[in-house]
Amino acid sequence: MKKIIFNLLLLCPLLALNMPLIAQRAVVSRGNYVRSISSQGNNTWFDRYDKKSIDQIGLAFGISTMGVGLEAVTSINYKVDLRLGITYMPPAIGLNKSLDVKDQVLKDRVAGNYNPEYRVSFKPNLFHGHVMFDYYPSENKTLHLTAGLFVGKSELQARGYLVNPSTNKPAQLASNAPDRGWPNLIADGRSLSVKNGRLEADIRYGAIVKPYIGIGFGRAIPGNSGLTVNCDLGVVVQPSHSIYQDGNKIEEVNQQDVKDAIDISSYKGFGVWPMVRLQFAFRAR
Repeated sequence: MKKIIFNLLLLCPLLALNMPLIAQRAVVSRGNYVRSISSQGNNTWFDRYDKKSIDQIGLAFGISTMGVGLEAVTSINYKVDLRLGITYMPPAIGLNKSLDVKDQVLKDRVAGNYNPEYRVSFKPNLFHGHVMFDYYPSENKTLHLTAGLFVGKSELQARGYLVNPSTNKPAQLASNAPDRGWPNLIADGRSLSVKNGRLEADIRYGAIVKPYIGIGFGRAIPGNSGLTVNCDLGVVVQPSHSIYQDGNKIEEVNQQDVKDAIDISSYKGFGVWPMVRLQFAFRAR
């Protein structure tokens, strides 16, 4: 029904051959702006724009690959929206993997003289604030281009322990090895400590401020319906990474001939983080 009404409002001025409108003032809301029709003077349908900035406010919540999020939205003009919000993904869901450990010192110290496996769970832990600008190339379409910044922490938590692959039981030090203890293991060129057969570390991606670019569909501020659904596809750029243990940054080993005992190359190379978001938006004002 609303679409039919809008088409009629669009066609009537054209059929009137650009004649002045004599009807009373009417308003058509598209969420991002308000187009006004006025009978004052000789203005025609295409001559009148009332651009509502800042005084249009929307609230939204949604879920994405950055976590659950809340946003406040306002219109800068009829083609640009400003979005401010927060997102959070707790380390609740993990990717479980078994990685081979190839370290001769460790092999000599475990009971049974074997190469243990590293049974690990990788869990994302993300918390960010963000500022986004949505640009609508066409005022009649909901396709928009988005650019902005995420500010916060992107982290992949690695929580695991060493096991005997033949028995699936936790690895134990040999009777003659306790005095020497568990050796450090090299991963990503960094020397990581093992505590009681457990190896835990955090991989942090990018700087605190991370650029974002993407595209989306749907209005961030609803029209007369008061509710709308929108979605976004994009990438968060985070080309660098670092590794932490117990809150301390682990520097790379200086020795160039040291080989990684554990290969984590598949889990540290996230130069970009994919962003897929589904969001429900409400008009607050």
